Formats: sequence, C-alpha cells, structure tokens
Amino acid sequence: MMGLDLEEDDHFVVLKDKARIIARWSATGVTVNEIRDATNSYIANSFDALELRLLRFWRRNPRAKLSLYTIAGALDTPRINLRHAITALVQKGILKEQSGDNGLTTYTLAGDQETREYIDGFVGSDWGELEILEKQLEAETIPV
Repeated sequence: MMGLDLEEDDHFVVLKDKARIIARWSATGVTVNEIRDATNSYIANSFDALELRLLRFWRRNPRAKLSLYTIAGALDTPRINLRHAITALVQKGILKEQSGDNGLTTYTLAGDQETREYIDGFVGSDWGELEILEKQLEAETIPV
C-alpha cells in the first residue's frame, strides 16, 4: 500500500521507501515485531492528523460513498481543510474519487482487499496510540 520494500541479504535486513532507507537491522538479530513496529511508526508519521481521522472514519464506514460535504459534516471539519487530506489519500491509493453525472464528486475506500486489510491492520492496531499521535500532530500534547 505504501510502497515499502523489505530487502534481506546475508548480513542485513533493510526497510526502504523507494530508494530511501528507513531502517536497517542485523539479519541475525532482528525480530518480526521490530520490523513491524518500525514499519507502523514510519507509516503513522506519513499521515497528518486529518488524514488519520479520515482513516479512522473509513475504517468505521468501509462501504460508504460520500461527498466532501457529507464527510466534512460527519467529521465536523471545514471542507477547505478536508480537501487536501482527501486528495492525499486518493494519491496514496487509499481512497477512490468518482465524478457523477450531476457533477458531484464522491469518495469511497479503494475496493481492493489489500487496502481494506491495510486500514484494518494499521488503523485498528492500537487506537490509543493512534489517538495520542493525532493529538501530537495537532499540537494538543507534548511528546515525552
């Protein structure tokens, strides 16, 4: 979903985002949990607070087909702020944008199984951590 690659040779396991190295571990000393935690942390930091709220919204409403106006009302968020976050999720392949005959654009969660598993796995993994991350991104809390 995010375009991350895990490469392994005799000495190292390397997590990459395209050509950029995110993390490197000794091939003999790394655990699956360490790789998963580094991956989740990187992904979480790839979203802003409003994008995280949208991911939570789509996790609760995976089959919804809604307009920007409806989503803004449901999240009690100004449309102008929401437009950028939705566009970012469309570009990441998480949401799908559809234009209707009446000129109304609607958004749905991308229908492939990989996207649904990603939303369930990442967003559903630890709601407490996600809420803390949202607050940190919104500058409501100070990281300790």
